[in-house]
Amino acid sequence: MKRLWLIGLLLVALTGCRHKTLWMGGTEFATIEVIFDWEGEDDHDHTRADEDLSMSMYLYPVDGGAPLYYELAGHEGGQIRVPFGKYDVVAWNHENDAVQFRGTESAATLEAYTREQPLLGSLGLNSTRAPRPESVEEERSVLEPGVFWTGTRSGLEVSMDTSLEWTIPMEESFLFFSVIVKNVKNIEFVSEVSFALTSVCATYFPFTHTLGEESVTIPFGGNLVEGEDGEEYMLAYCTLFGHCPKEEHPHWLTVYAVLDDGSKYFSNVDVSPQVHNPDPVPVPGPGEDPGISPSQQPEISIDIEDISFPNPYEGDPLAFAKLDDWITERIDLIMH
Repeated sequence: MKRLWLIGLLLVALTGCRHKTLWMGGTEFATIEVIFDWEGEDDHDHTRADEDLSMSMYLYPVDGGAPLYYELAGHEGGQIRVPFGKYDVVAWNHENDAVQFRGTESAATLEAYTREQPLLGSLGLNSTRAPRPESVEEERSVLEPGVFWTGTRSGLEVSMDTSLEWTIPMEESFLFFSVIVKNVKNIEFVSEVSFALTSVCATYFPFTHTLGEESVTIPFGGNLVEGEDGEEYMLAYCTLFGHCPKEEHPHWLTVYAVLDDGSKYFSNVDVSPQVHNPDPVPVPGPGEDPGISPSQQPEISIDIEDISFPNPYEGDPLAFAKLDDWITERIDLIMH
C-alpha cells in the first residue's frame, strides 16, 4: 500500500508541470514553438515568402558559449528543443545557397556574404579580359545574394517560467534592382546580353541590420524580350545586399552584348543618380541606430533608351569574324 501511495504522488507531480523538460547530463530542455512572422512581406510578388522556403536559426547564449543551430522545414515555423538559458536569435531562409556566413562566433559578428562569380559567367566568356570602368577595376566580382530574408530577437529566455512560443518577425534583407533598355538599334543582331553593377555592398550583418563596408561588382544575366507592340528590348533583374553602407559611391552599369557574328560590344553608363535618388535612407544623427537594413531601401529601377549596335553584316560579312577584343560603343544614353 505504501508503494502505491508513493507512485501516486509521483504521477501527480509529473502531470502537474506546465511543460515537459528533458534531463540530459544535468541540462534541462524545453520545447519552443517558433513562429515566423511574414506580415507585410506579401506586398511585393517577387519577395513573397512561399511554402518552399526552409529556415535556419542560430541561438547565441547571452552568457557566452557556442551557438546552437537549428533547421526548420517550411516558412511558417515549427518546434525546437532548447536548453534552459537566455539567447539572441538570428533566423534566415537557408534554401538560398548563394548566401554564406562567417563570423558565426557571435550574433553581432554574423556576416552574410556571397562567393566570387566570373564577371561574364552568364555569357560563358573569359572574364579576365572583360572591360570594366577604370575606377573599379580592382573590385571583386561576386554572386548576387538572391531573395534573402532574416529575422532577429534579443534576450529570449528559456525556463520554467517563460513563454514557450517565440514569434520572429522576418524582413527583406536584399534590395531589388532592375534594368530595362529600350529603343535598341539593330537589336535583332544581338544574341546575348549581360550586365554588371559596380560599387555595391559585399556583405550584410543581420543581427545589427548593417551593411559591410567592402564594395564589389555584381554581374547578372539579361534577356531579350519582345513587348506587346512587337518591339524587342533588353530586360534584367538582380538582387543586392544594398548599394551604399554609409557614404554614397559612384555606380557604373556595364552593358555587355554579343552579336550574331561573335563580335562583342560594351558600354559603361554612370547610373549613380538613378541608384541614389529613390529616397535614400537618411544618415542617422547622434545617438540614433546606425543600422541600415536593405528593407529600408527602395527598389531601384533603371531605364535606358536609344542604345545602338552596328549591323555586322553590312559590307563585308566576314568583317567581324575574327575579332577577339571588346569594342566600346560610344553612344549618348537617355536615362529615365
